[in-house]
Amino acid sequence: DTTKWNVLASGSGGIWDSTLSLGSAGQFVKVNSGASALEFGTVSSDYVKLATATANGSSQSINLDGFFTSDYDYYEIIGTDVFSSTNSTMRGRVIVSGSAISSSSYDWAFTVPYRNSGGTALDTVGAWKDTDFRMNYNGQGTSINDHTTIHMKIFSPLSSGRKYIDFQSRGSTGVNNEIGTAYGGARLENAGAISGIQLLTASGNLTGTFKLYGVK
Repeated sequence: DTTKWNVLASGSGGIWDSTLSLGSAGQFVKVNSGASALEFGTVSSDYVKLATATANGSSQSINLDGFFTSDYDYYEIIGTDVFSSTNSTMRGRVIVSGSAISSSSYDWAFTVPYRNSGGTALDTVGAWKDTDFRMNYNGQGTSINDHTTIHMKIFSPLSSGRKYIDFQSRGSTGVNNEIGTAYGGARLENAGAISGIQLLTASGNLTGTFKLYGVK
């Protein structure tokens, strides 16, 4: 009885046309380019997770390598539940053609406001022509209870100029039950494209999860 019912959809194209396939796994419903129907398509994102690396405490370092391309303007690494077996500081190096650069090529500095049982203070730390760059203050604890979180930004890794890295780390250590957040940056003096980042401790074995994101 057509006086009691209205047509909801009737082969007008897009996903409602029964002659079309369902789409591919992971696709989403979107409006077509002509804004006349719905269809399946792949969502484009300007912030994409590219890789995850997990350090399980069996070695001093871990690499995120081979993911830098011209598709992204810069990259971010977020490290969570990071600590070392010896409560040592967190460090970083760049990777070129699969090998971490450990020569005296890094300039770095950071400022850290911190609080411990003795009071609150502000300190600055840095180095010139170091063999790596340091990202936290007195250490990062030896267990999940006193861990560090790290947020890094790597700019223009494929360019021919000097490489710049910004970072922020928050940590709580066994040194007077200290809590502090470091804000700083590093520079690789050598020019040329880099392929990745190595994360390591000054001593002891590394534990933590590190996720690499590309940003357009």
